[in-house]
Amino acid sequence: MSTQVRWLIEGRILYVKLSGTVTSEEFVETASTITAIIPEDDDYVHMIADMRAMSEFPKQIQPLTAVIPQLQQRGSGWLLLVTQNAFFRFLATTIAAMASRHMRVFDNPQAALDYLQQADSTLPPLDADTILSGEEISDN
Repeated sequence: MSTQVRWLIEGRILYVKLSGTVTSEEFVETASTITAIIPEDDDYVHMIADMRAMSEFPKQIQPLTAVIPQLQQRGSGWLLLVTQNAFFRFLATTIAAMASRHMRVFDNPQAALDYLQQADSTLPPLDADTILSGEEISDN
């Protein structure tokens, strides 16, 4: 598995890219990385999880429930998933519901960004090409 976790906009939007076969242990490790990055007192961080390159979701769901309390306490903004896989959509929606997160699933990054732009008018213009290039968007 390959995981990329980075700020798209520092302190506002966290971008997570998952690819390959993801084990439960790797998923838990990624969730721990995310909770370490988001400041404890920051209550409104959005997260975009790009799962389009994932080939397999963790087979064991039980270990994933251990990270739910961590995710509940950090970044209560929108969780936007990008995947075209119906099974991944179902599992991710179930986990997000358990974490009491505002969540939506989209087929492509630009659709997710367009939705986020409407949901949070305080954000600067968002563009999928910028996300995919690895650049950080200025929040000025």
